[in-house]
Amino acid sequence: MEKYPDTVRTLDHCFYVDDLVTGEDDAKSAFDLSSKAAKIMSEAGMNLRKWISNDCELMKQWQLEHFDHLNMNDFVNHPHRVLGLLWHPQKTISVFV
Repeated sequence: MEKYPDTVRTLDHCFYVDDLVTGEDDAKSAFDLSSKAAKIMSEAGMNLRKWISNDCELMKQWQLEHFDHLNMNDFVNHPHRVLGLLWHPQKTISVFV
Protein backbone atom coordinates (compact mmCIF):
# COMPACT_ATOMS: atom_id res chain seq x y z
CA MET A 1 0.00 0.00 0.00
CA GLU A 2 1.46 3.27 -1.05
CA LYS A 3 -0.36 5.17 1.72
CA TYR A 4 1.50 3.42 4.55
CA PRO A 5 5.02 2.50 3.37
CA ASP A 6 6.47 2.19 6.89
CA THR A 7 3.66 -0.13 7.97
CA VAL A 8 4.03 -2.24 4.83
CA ARG A 9 7.76 -2.52 5.56
CA THR A 10 6.96 -3.66 9.11
CA LEU A 11 4.49 -6.25 7.80
CA ASP A 12 7.10 -7.49 5.31
CA HIS A 13 9.81 -7.88 7.96
CA CYS A 14 7.92 -8.82 11.12
CA PHE A 15 5.52 -11.56 10.03
CA TYR A 16 6.62 -15.04 11.07
CA VAL A 17 4.29 -17.68 9.59
CA ASP A 18 1.02 -16.16 10.80
CA ASP A 19 2.27 -14.07 13.75
CA LEU A 20 3.07 -10.37 13.54
CA VAL A 21 5.74 -9.73 16.18
CA THR A 22 6.90 -6.15 16.44
CA GLY A 23 7.07 -3.21 18.80
CA GLU A 24 7.13 0.56 19.07
CA ASP A 25 8.59 3.07 21.51
CA ASP A 26 5.24 4.26 22.88
CA ALA A 27 1.56 3.30 22.99
CA LYS A 28 0.48 6.00 20.52
CA SER A 29 2.94 4.80 17.86
CA ALA A 30 2.00 1.18 18.53
CA PHE A 31 -1.72 1.94 18.15
CA ASP A 32 -1.05 3.84 14.92
CA LEU A 33 0.95 0.89 13.56
CA SER A 34 -1.67 -1.66 14.62
CA SER A 35 -4.50 0.39 13.09
CA LYS A 36 -2.71 0.73 9.76
CA ALA A 37 -1.65 -2.93 9.75
CA ALA A 38 -5.22 -4.04 10.48
CA LYS A 39 -6.53 -1.84 7.66
CA ILE A 40 -3.97 -3.14 5.15
CA MET A 41 -4.61 -6.77 6.02
CA SER A 42 -8.39 -6.31 6.08
CA GLU A 43 -8.31 -4.82 2.59
CA ALA A 44 -6.48 -7.99 1.51
CA GLY A 45 -9.23 -10.13 3.06
CA MET A 46 -7.23 -11.15 6.14
CA ASN A 47 -8.11 -10.06 9.67
CA LEU A 48 -5.45 -9.68 12.33
CA ARG A 49 -6.62 -11.11 15.65
CA LYS A 50 -5.44 -11.86 19.16
CA TRP A 51 -3.60 -8.59 19.72
CA ILE A 52 -1.50 -8.55 22.92
CA SER A 53 0.89 -6.02 24.42
CA ASN A 54 2.73 -5.40 27.66
CA ASP A 55 1.33 -1.83 27.64
CA CYS A 56 -1.99 -1.47 29.49
CA GLU A 57 -2.74 1.86 27.78
CA LEU A 58 -2.47 0.21 24.37
CA MET A 59 -4.61 -2.73 25.46
CA LYS A 60 -7.34 -0.29 26.63
CA GLN A 61 -7.20 1.57 23.31
CA TRP A 62 -7.60 -1.70 21.39
CA GLN A 63 -10.59 -2.56 23.56
CA LEU A 64 -12.20 0.85 22.90
CA GLU A 65 -11.63 0.43 19.16
CA HIS A 66 -13.00 -3.15 19.18
CA PHE A 67 -9.77 -4.88 18.18
CA ASP A 68 -9.83 -8.65 18.66
CA HIS A 69 -7.36 -8.62 21.56
CA LEU A 70 -6.34 -11.08 24.23
CA ASN A 71 -6.93 -10.35 27.90
CA MET A 72 -3.64 -9.65 29.67
CA ASN A 73 -5.10 -10.95 32.94
CA ASP A 74 -5.07 -14.41 31.34
CA PHE A 75 -1.26 -14.17 31.22
CA VAL A 76 -0.54 -13.01 34.77
CA ASN A 77 0.46 -16.49 35.90
CA HIS A 78 0.56 -18.16 32.50
CA PRO A 79 3.01 -16.95 29.87
CA HIS A 80 2.02 -16.71 26.21
CA ARG A 81 3.83 -18.60 23.45
CA VAL A 82 5.26 -16.51 20.63
CA LEU A 83 7.12 -18.40 17.92
CA GLY A 84 7.83 -21.23 20.33
CA LEU A 85 9.17 -18.93 23.04
CA LEU A 86 7.44 -18.25 26.33
CA TRP A 87 6.61 -14.56 26.69
CA HIS A 88 5.64 -12.93 29.99
CA PRO A 89 3.88 -9.68 28.92
CA GLN A 90 3.88 -8.13 32.39
CA LYS A 91 7.57 -8.90 32.90
CA THR A 92 8.58 -8.09 29.30
CA ILE A 93 10.78 -11.16 29.04
CA SER A 94 11.00 -14.12 26.69
CA VAL A 95 12.27 -17.54 27.72
CA PHE A 96 13.67 -20.39 25.64
CA VAL A 97 12.32 -23.82 26.59
